[in-house]
Amino acid sequence: EEVLATPEGLRQSLLPMRTDGDVKNCTADSLAKVLLGVPDVQPKLIGLLFDKIPEYFDVEDEGMCVSESIPRLIIGQMKWIEALLPDSRVTEHLLTLIQICPLPIQREAISALPEIVMDGEHAHVVEALKGVLDTEPRCTNAILDALSNLSLESHLLE
Repeated sequence: EEVLATPEGLRQSLLPMRTDGDVKNCTADSLAKVLLGVPDVQPKLIGLLFDKIPEYFDVEDEGMCVSESIPRLIIGQMKWIEALLPDSRVTEHLLTLIQICPLPIQREAISALPEIVMDGEHAHVVEALKGVLDTEPRCTNAILDALSNLSLESHLLE
């Protein structure tokens, strides 16, 4: 938790680790990704990371590269969790984030949904995205892309 307390510590925990300070010796995994792979740590760390995102709502996100945007880095970490635990509540966190965040982060979170949500949650996500479509038409493209990558039952398409 101490590492996540400062913006620089948070950013460093979300970027690929360097083993000796040399860019050539950089692993593809971040500290956050490694820790998200630990079942006993995953639910709490996911909650802590999602709780950090609103702190960066005021930072201009449009046009920033991914490594400069804390919200995008956090959402990106969720895409690569190999064994997502049901009690991690990642889908719930993402859907809540989509309701409260600025447009660029909203689009990023919507686009990430198909890669993150578990198969059994697709119907719930579709219903939530229908609501977002009604309230935020500027997310239409991201929502349509996300829906095209979810497993949809015919009654959900109506």
